[in-house]
Amino acid sequence: FCPGCGGLRCAHAVAHGDLGTALGANALVVVGFAAFTVFWVHWFWRAARSRSVSVPLRSVHWWIIGALALTFTVVRNLPLGSALAP
Repeated sequence: FCPGCGGLRCAHAVAHGDLGTALGANALVVVGFAAFTVFWVHWFWRAARSRSVSVPLRSVHWWIIGALALTFTVVRNLPLGSALAP
């Protein structure tokens, strides 16, 4: 399974408030939704106060995100990570 497999089912479950089903469909996407929500709230709060918003992500951060996605992809395709498969 690719890192996005089950993402649409996950989004549907999150939209309907079923976090357990969402985690079962794709845990990585749930983490992505949570990170996006935190960023959006931060952006909204800063924009409401007329302050600039910046996300200081260095290249090492992108490498870590990529490594986590790769690890998630490999583990969910192994027998020990079958609970992560959609």
